[in-house]
Amino acid sequence: MKKCTQTKIKQPSRIHQIKIPLIHSEAEFYNALAQQVKLPSYFSHNLDALWDFLSTDLEGPIEWYWLEHQQSKVFLSKTFYDQLMILLQEMEVEREDFTLIIGIEE
Repeated sequence: MKKCTQTKIKQPSRIHQIKIPLIHSEAEFYNALAQQVKLPSYFSHNLDALWDFLSTDLEGPIEWYWLEHQQSKVFLSKTFYDQLMILLQEMEVEREDFTLIIGIEE
């Protein structure tokens, strides 16, 4: 009699949806992020730590929404805004399971 083996079907991972609202400062950005995902205790509020967290610590798939990024740009320092946008765009290239959804330019 042939033994029947059961194949386990891997359940799809939970999609992490990160929705960044209109923000007025770097501190508000990190607070908005911390309200949506569990940041590791060693996370420091800087873009290097954000890169490390997104690239290695947060299981995908990830959908990152920032629909009011143009409005936030007015309040954020140019350096922080530009570097954050570059980081998010590079993360989309780095991870196949990271999707960046930003507001539509007018």
